[in-house]
Amino acid sequence: MLAIDPQGVSFQGQLWEHVRFIVLDRTAQRVIDGYRDGGPNQVFCDVTKRRVVARVVIEATPDLAEPPALGTEGTLVFERAPNASGIGRSRVTVDAVVTAVLYSVSRSGKATQTVELRAVSSDPGEDPVMVSAV
Repeated sequence: MLAIDPQGVSFQGQLWEHVRFIVLDRTAQRVIDGYRDGGPNQVFCDVTKRRVVARVVIEATPDLAEPPALGTEGTLVFERAPNASGIGRSRVTVDAVVTAVLYSVSRSGKATQTVELRAVSSDPGEDPVMVSAV
C-alpha cells in the first residue's frame, strides 16, 4: 500500500506533521515450495508466515518532533484518498513497533526522516492492517 500525502497521521495518539508518504510492504517470511518428479518446475507455493513493514517518510523541518524510541509499541493511524477530491477516503490502523529511525538528505538539500515500524497482531490469524471507510 502506498499513501501519498496522507492526512491525520498519528502514532500513540501523537500527531505527526509533514508526512509525505507512507508505504506498507508485505513480504513472505516462510515460503513452502513444492516440486514433483518429472520436471524442474515448481508446482506448488504457499506463504505460511508473513511480515508487514510500514515506512513513514516525514519532511524534516526545524520543528521536527523527536521520533519515538526503538521498540516503542503503538497504533499508527492515517487517512488516505485515491484523489484530491477525498471521495473514497479510508482510515488505516496498524498496531506496530518502531524498528528504525533513519535520515536522508537529497542533492537539493531537502532532508527526510523515515520511521520504520513492524506491524503486530494480537491474533495471529488476523491481518494487522485494518482499513475502514471514512
